[in-house]
Order: sequence, then structure tokens, then C-alpha cells
Amino acid sequence: MRCKTICTADVYLLSKLREALLPYGLIQTHRDVIHLQYKNQDTLVTDLFFFDFGVSVFWNLPEESEVLFLRILNEFSQEIYAKPEKESYSIA
Repeated sequence: MRCKTICTADVYLLSKLREALLPYGLIQTHRDVIHLQYKNQDTLVTDLFFFDFGVSVFWNLPEESEVLFLRILNEFSQEIYAKPEKESYSIA
């Protein structure tokens, strides 16, 4: 399983981001994080976490879907970084 962590901005506007994510799956909102269970065309269910301090964690998200969510994030970000910080892990 692939896990990717990306820091793209200082702040995500979670309340507005939540509304934009509604069509993509089941959403749970907690104090400082949104948890999205996303189901793509191949019926693969993935877990995405969006933290208010500008960090996203994608579990088992295909790279082509990653681009979609990064575009959405840009619309609801403040102080966007010119070069995002990224880390990837593979877990067996």
C-alpha cells in the first residue's frame, strides 16, 4: 500500500474544502481534519486526510487521482508553497 504526505500551503480552509469534496465520497469532519473515503472508477477505496495546517495524507491513491485532489486543494489554500514538501512510503 502506498502512502503519500504532501504539505502544499500554510492553511487549508476546511469548511469550504469540505463542500468541494462532497461529490467524491464519504466525508467525516473532525476538529482540524477532513477524512474522505474516495472510491474511484476501479472501485478502489482510498483514504484521504486533509489537515487545516496545509498537510494532506493519501493512502493508496493512484497518482492520476492525486492530481485532481491537488487542484481542488489549491482553490482552498492560503499561502501556497512554490515547492510542496512530499514524502512517500510503501507499506506491505
